[in-house]
Amino acid sequence: MLDRLKQTHTISVDMLDNTNKWLYDYYLSKAFDNIYITDKSDVGINDETGNIIDILYMNNDQDLMKMEAEKFYFSRDYLNTYNKLKKINDEDFYYLDLVPMYCSCMIELNKIGELYYLAHKLANSCSDKYVSWFAVGCYYYCVKKYDIARKYFSKSNQLNKHFPEGWIGLGNCYAAQDESDQALSAYRTCLRLFPGCHYANLYIGMEFVRTNNLKTALIAFQDALNITKSDPLVYNEIGVVFYKQRLNEDAEFHFLKGLEICKEDKSNVYQSLTINLANTYRKLK
Repeated sequence: MLDRLKQTHTISVDMLDNTNKWLYDYYLSKAFDNIYITDKSDVGINDETGNIIDILYMNNDQDLMKMEAEKFYFSRDYLNTYNKLKKINDEDFYYLDLVPMYCSCMIELNKIGELYYLAHKLANSCSDKYVSWFAVGCYYYCVKKYDIARKYFSKSNQLNKHFPEGWIGLGNCYAAQDESDQALSAYRTCLRLFPGCHYANLYIGMEFVRTNNLKTALIAFQDALNITKSDPLVYNEIGVVFYKQRLNEDAEFHFLKGLEICKEDKSNVYQSLTINLANTYRKLK
């Protein structure tokens, strides 16, 4: 799809006048986890200054900062994601589109105090917004009060049924309580509503690994990999399945592939990949 879009991109840019090319780049950047800049996006700005996309980026345009944060997030670099999103949140608390990703980073980094403050402030000032109750659910999930977390994730889903993070959060609560059927039901609801969301396939696979249904887990992980090849956690989980099946060379390949993508050595995913790769090498002697 991206290759096709790039072909369209070349044709479309030629059709635009000099005042519109930067806007085309801007919305193309919003559609994907990268920042696209065409050669002709200068829009009347002199060569010394550069093009408008560059200027927006250098002046901390919030949309472009969020795009960069998403790029870090998809590679499981939670610390850099958090730093970018915190900067946006400090400048504009009501930029609510970043709340789900921001909360996820704080859970991964165990920033319980900051997560409580964000959730409390959102619940007080934006009680009609689904992301506010999602943030509250994330706080209770982080402190392992899963029953209460489920209540708020469900409230978030009631306010907006087309919110994938809410269904994933609900499923994760059930999974943390070893309630596999309910967890899979929540993940499958997410998958049905959002066929292009690889997280649903990923967590379905992880649940099947937990119940030792490895063949079905591998199918789910392959489906996730067909959607995106930029998530190192998918490669880690596929490697785990191969390791459990004693296919150590296949496991090694996927762990190494995950490490190529995951650059942040302090992240949990990087550490899991490293430890799993070490165990694989031990099996391979």
